[in-house]
Amino acid sequence: MKNVVLLIIGIFLGGLLSAQNNPPKEISMLRKKIDEKIQLKDSFLRCGEHKRAYKCILSADSLRLRLQEATYKEQNKNLQLMLQLQERNQENKILQLRRDSLALRNHIAQTQSNEAKLAKEKVDRILRTQKVKQRYEEERLKTNLTKEKNAEIQHELQNERRLDRNWIAVGLIVILGLISILLSMRFLFHKRALYVRELKKQKSEADASKMKAEKAKEEAETARLEAEKANAMKTVFIQNMSHEIRTSLNAIVGFSGVLTDKTMKLDEAGKLEFSSMIEKNSEMLTTLINDILDLSNLISGQYKMKYSETTVQDIGYTALRTVEHRAPRGVDMSFDIPLGEENLTLWTDGGRVEQVLINYFTNACKNTTQGSIKLSYSIIRKPHSHKPIFVRFSVTDTGIGVPQEKAETIFKRFEKLDDFKQGNGLGLNICRTIAERLNATCWLDSTYHSGARFYFEIPVLTEQPET
Repeated sequence: MKNVVLLIIGIFLGGLLSAQNNPPKEISMLRKKIDEKIQLKDSFLRCGEHKRAYKCILSADSLRLRLQEATYKEQNKNLQLMLQLQERNQENKILQLRRDSLALRNHIAQTQSNEAKLAKEKVDRILRTQKVKQRYEEERLKTNLTKEKNAEIQHELQNERRLDRNWIAVGLIVILGLISILLSMRFLFHKRALYVRELKKQKSEADASKMKAEKAKEEAETARLEAEKANAMKTVFIQNMSHEIRTSLNAIVGFSGVLTDKTMKLDEAGKLEFSSMIEKNSEMLTTLINDILDLSNLISGQYKMKYSETTVQDIGYTALRTVEHRAPRGVDMSFDIPLGEENLTLWTDGGRVEQVLINYFTNACKNTTQGSIKLSYSIIRKPHSHKPIFVRFSVTDTGIGVPQEKAETIFKRFEKLDDFKQGNGLGLNICRTIAERLNATCWLDSTYHSGARFYFEIPVLTEQPET
C-alpha cells in the first residue's frame, strides 16, 4: 500500500513539474503576439511610419500586462497544487502513523495475552505437581500409620513449609506479571506521547507552510497592484505629455505660418507679438523636455551632485534673472536680501538650488495675475552661537493660493492644481527629489493665505562633502 501511495505521489509531482516547464497555451500565444508586435514596430520604424510603430508599442504594452496577469494566475494555480500535494502528503503520513500505532498496539496486546497464558500454564503445572505430591504423601502416611506420632507431626510440618514456599513462588510470579503489565502500559503511554508530539510538530510545520503561502499570495497581489499603478502612471504621463507637446507645437506652427504667410499684412507690433508667442511656446516645450530628462536622471541615480563654493546672493539673482521675463504684466518680481547676510558662502550644487527656485518662480508666474512675487532667504543659526546651520529660501506670491488639503498632493508626480493651465505636473516633484539628494527639505507654508509661499531649506556646508 505504501509503494502504491508513493507511486501516485511521484506521478502527480511529474505532472506538476511538466506543467511548470510547459507554459499554458495562452501564455505562449501572448509571448508570440508580443514578438510579432515588436517585429512590426521595427519594420514600421525602418519604413518611417512612426505612428504605426507607436501603436505597435502600445499594443505590445497591453499584451505584456495580459501576459503578467496570466503568469500570476498560473503561479497561483501551481501554488495551490503544491499546497494540495503537501496536504495529501500530511494525510498519508498521519494515516501511516495511525496504522503503525494500531499494529503496535495489537502486537503488545498479543504479547501480553501470550505471557498471561504461559503464567497460567506454569501455575497449573505447579498445582498439579503439588496435588501429586500430596497424594503420594497421603498414601505414604496411610502405610506408615504405625509410626510414631512425632514422625507424623514432623511430616505434617514439612508439608506445610513446602506449601508456604509454593504460595510464595506463586505470589512472586503474579507480582512479576503485574510489573510486566505496568511496564507495557508505560511503554504504550510513552509511544502515544511521542505520536502526539510528532502530530503537533507536523501541524506547526503545516501552519508555517500555510503562512508562507499566504505571504507569497500577498506579495503577488502587491506586485499586481504596483504593476497596475505603474501602468496608470504611464497612461497619465503619455496623456499629459501628448497634450502639452501638442499645445506648444500647434502654437509654434500656427504663429509661424501666420508670420510666413505673405498674403497677411502684419504691422511690426503684430509680428513682435507673434514672435514672442513662438518664443514663449518654444521655451515651454524646452522646459517640458528638460523636466522629463532631469527627473529621469535624478530618479535613476545617473546625475551626481556637483558641489562647489558659491554665495546665496548669486544663487538668488541667477534664478530671478532667468524667469523675470515670464512675469505677467502688472506683477512685480523682487529679491529681498537680509541686512548683514549679503555674502554668505556655502558648499552646495548651485545649479540644482537655482533649479528649485526657478520652478518655484515659474509656478508663481502661472498662478499670479497681479500683485508681486518675492524671493527672500533667512539664516538659521545654532542656539547661543553665530554659526549658520541652514539657509531657508522662500518664494511668496499674491496669486490664487493652494488649498490646505492639497499642500502635499501638489508635490506628487503629474499632479496639477489646475488641469486647464499649461504645465506637466513635474516641477514641484523635481524640487522634492533635488531636496532629498541635497539633504534639504521643501514644503508649502499652509499658514499663509494671501497667495502661496513655498520654502526650500538647505544645510550650510563649510567644506566640500564626500560624494
